[in-house]
Amino acid sequence: DGFELLALHPILSSLVPRLARALSSLPAEKQQPWKNQFTRSVRLLFRVQARISDSISNERTLSVSEYIALRREIYASSILWDIVEVLDIISRPKGKNPAEKEKLRKITQCAIDAVSWATDIFAYASPSRCSSHNLVSLLITHKSLSVQGAMNYVGGMIKETLHEFHRLERELIPSSNDQDSASWGWLRSIGSVIRLGAEGGANSSASPNSYLGGINQDSATPDGWSLNTHWEDDTFDDPNVSSSHLARYILALKDYVIGSMHWGYETELFFGVKGDEVRSFGWVFLN
Repeated sequence: DGFELLALHPILSSLVPRLARALSSLPAEKQQPWKNQFTRSVRLLFRVQARISDSISNERTLSVSEYIALRREIYASSILWDIVEVLDIISRPKGKNPAEKEKLRKITQCAIDAVSWATDIFAYASPSRCSSHNLVSLLITHKSLSVQGAMNYVGGMIKETLHEFHRLERELIPSSNDQDSASWGWLRSIGSVIRLGAEGGANSSASPNSYLGGINQDSATPDGWSLNTHWEDDTFDDPNVSSSHLARYILALKDYVIGSMHWGYETELFFGVKGDEVRSFGWVFLN
């Protein structure tokens, strides 16, 4: 049972009572499917964290591709989206056909990866950081980069995955092409937040995958990525349903990305009281 397992977690156990109340408010036919999905997510969180712990104990350095896959679950991304759903903030669309289903999986992965990688830059500044299990550290090791070079590399990875997010959005919601300049506004705002130097507009094309090209982003985690199970079955959304729900879901993903990155500066967890200074002048202050 996911609730029983989560109650054992030293940090997340406090969520259990509220989630149990939220679950009881769902329609009866939705409760067990949600609970099954949540249990898969919690079990995978424990497995992945145990795998990372073993890797640290054995002083084993992960590959970049292996770490990226594990990183999606280390900080409970699947549990987060289960919580979003049970609190009725937004429901995840299934897609109206196999192609749309795969694009929804990919655009969700892009959002989670962008947040994960940015958080690793923030976490690298923490005095208690794990020196071996952080994307910045791994790039320093595997690509012989300086600290600033590795941070810039991660920034390039984030920029490319957000370009891919934007491309998928235009394919999923063709009408967004009519508002392309406005749509790019959110991407430019992220660039200013995490010092990507993101540029673009209605006529901009996605940059080539110079950072992500040599990285296998689909390296398997134990039992697979829990969020994938939402799009692996043979059920689809009603083809007559309006695309407005799809648009709301993509907007929720954008809010998740932007909110998470702003939170990285506002919490004292990473930069102490210097968050505004780092946000204003860039990651050079992390050296």
